[in-house]
Amino acid sequence: MGKILLALLLLGAGQSWAEAGGDWRLCPPVQSPLTLTPAPDTDKEGSATGTDVSADQVTAQSDHRTTFSGNVVIKHQDKRLEAQQADFDRQQDRLELNGEVKLYSRNINLLGDQAYLDLGKDTGAIQGARYYFPQSHAFGSAKRIDFSNPQYTELEQARYTTCNPDDEDWVLKARRMTLDQASNTGEAYHATLAFQGVPFFYLPYINFPLEGRKSGLLAPSFNFSETNGTDISLPYYLNLAPHRDATLTARNMTARGTQLLSEFRYLNPGSEGELHYDYLADDKKTDTNRGYGSLLHSASLGQNWQLLLDYKEASDANYFNDLEYSQGNASQTHLQRRAEITYNDASWSFLTRIEDYQSLGAGETYQRVPQIQLATQHAHTPNTLNVGLGAEWVQFRHDGAVPTGSRLDLSPEISLPLQGTAWYLHPKLLGRYTRYDLENATGDSRPSRSLPVTSVDAGLFFERPIPREQGSLTQTLEPRVYYLYVPYEDQDGIPVFDTGLNSFSFDQLFRDNRFSGADRVGDAHQVTGAITTRFLDNRNGEELFRASLGQISYFRNRTVTLDPTTPTAKPASSALAAELATRPLQGLNFSSAALWDPHQDQYDEISARLRYRPGAGHNLGLAYRMKRETSELIRQTDVSASWPISHNWQFIGRWNYDLVNNRSLDTVAGLGYESCCWGARLVARNRYNAVNQDIESSIYFVLELKGLTRLVQPIDNELERGILGY
Repeated sequence: MGKILLALLLLGAGQSWAEAGGDWRLCPPVQSPLTLTPAPDTDKEGSATGTDVSADQVTAQSDHRTTFSGNVVIKHQDKRLEAQQADFDRQQDRLELNGEVKLYSRNINLLGDQAYLDLGKDTGAIQGARYYFPQSHAFGSAKRIDFSNPQYTELEQARYTTCNPDDEDWVLKARRMTLDQASNTGEAYHATLAFQGVPFFYLPYINFPLEGRKSGLLAPSFNFSETNGTDISLPYYLNLAPHRDATLTARNMTARGTQLLSEFRYLNPGSEGELHYDYLADDKKTDTNRGYGSLLHSASLGQNWQLLLDYKEASDANYFNDLEYSQGNASQTHLQRRAEITYNDASWSFLTRIEDYQSLGAGETYQRVPQIQLATQHAHTPNTLNVGLGAEWVQFRHDGAVPTGSRLDLSPEISLPLQGTAWYLHPKLLGRYTRYDLENATGDSRPSRSLPVTSVDAGLFFERPIPREQGSLTQTLEPRVYYLYVPYEDQDGIPVFDTGLNSFSFDQLFRDNRFSGADRVGDAHQVTGAITTRFLDNRNGEELFRASLGQISYFRNRTVTLDPTTPTAKPASSALAAELATRPLQGLNFSSAALWDPHQDQYDEISARLRYRPGAGHNLGLAYRMKRETSELIRQTDVSASWPISHNWQFIGRWNYDLVNNRSLDTVAGLGYESCCWGARLVARNRYNAVNQDIESSIYFVLELKGLTRLVQPIDNELERGILGY
């Protein structure tokens, strides 16, 4: 008897193939016998080996036949089987049930008109079955369910939906369905998916895993754009092994042709990686073959040793701009290729790397063949003399007629971080020795540079309590002084391989070099003064408000530049750098940063972001950015929202606008609808293409059948990136 009851639950075990999950808060209560709460004793474990049977009347029809009548209840562990009548044939070991047959367990509630169980053969059948999976809010029915054995179930004229039985917005029907637990395989024949009563998807045959992964078709995606026309993608998933899988996608674009996209993933005990290759043969618009490939592989080479391979290559500079959905990918200027081995422990770190970039129309860059780094790992122990060392050797190559060669950079340092409860004083002495061995150099082929870098960082902490009705606050006042001295050395004869000028910000006030990379060490004789105040909630330590202001005072002109033609910086002070962050209300956050140039009486940079998120699904964002660069002025606004406009409807929108050129860079507007068992989004997008300076329009549609599948669109990733909290 126990095995047969377990066989009846096999249908419940098969629910995982459609257990994609869902939010069922919009579902009204279901008035159905299927959803009735089982009797309390079904939640308690019964006999581990025995089965209890009770009925209003028991009649012995013969020596081998017994009839149970009226409120027949069969209980085994946490399962309960009910019927109005049960006939047990001891000779054939067969149990027949009639009249509102019910099966209750934690996983499934099942009703049927009739049922029989062959206890000796562990087989059975249920006529007129209706079932309910409480965990996934799934309902279904079948004309007949046959249990050939505890591992195999067959359903005739099966139906499945996560909608309430009295409001089936979508339903999956199959003429015949089999569930084979031994092979973890489900099969459906002549399957039809209907939405709002209209069949829109048919497959003569489909198989699916009962648990975990299995090869098969995934949900297709659809969209339309002016650039690519109607765009349809149909992916096929390959479950190659428990630790390997692949996805092949056929993508048809009416304006360009058919593209094949492939992805291979693997996860081994000591390594993991992904391999992608996409190919579009004979693009109708460019009359060329176009493709993109990438490999990302990481592996452990033993204790503390790690290997990383990262390779990307595109067929042409406009590949991402033409064929990618993501605005972030479309704006790429270089594709990185690198191979590196690293070592890290508590005391040392080591890296050796070979690195190159494919230029996407933005000019060639230097290759590192190879780069070797060695550095100490020190935690700057307080009140103790700390010694450290950083070393790097790089061989630079370039395809153009420019200086190439090797660079050795050594940076030993010594520091004494002193600190107390309300103060700190961190003096540090850093040495920078750099030597080059150059080819194609116009001057000295072996230049070198040796400089000391001296800095002292000091600060105080003051605090005071601020009582209030909702709980006390603590306000802090944190003055900070940072002194930096680096003597001047002429570096115009040193090539610039991988060095740039750091963007100025509040954090830049406390860096010991205004340049990134080792080709330039900025001369400095300066002191930074800064102050920060915070308001902290004493109940949980949360920061409710923070404001910082700082400025560098220069005692001499800064002469070192990237380009000898660049004039010497002469202002006596830097721009005023300010930062502000506050959370005045629950769910409301505001942050901003600004750079004010007192010598030009103007702002060099302003950024501000306001975000309001009072609850899940409620997101409002407003951002502004202004930045003055050498050749251009950037002023942009960014407004985003995802907000419910009714019980079922949601507005989705984003507007990124260029105030300087008076044009929209990215405009997204759409509506989302969600009901008990399905949801949909219709989104229109206009995106500015910087390459052809034109506006590209697209329309995306997303349909989600909760608990079954989701016709996913790549626009989802863009919405998540552009609308915080979406």
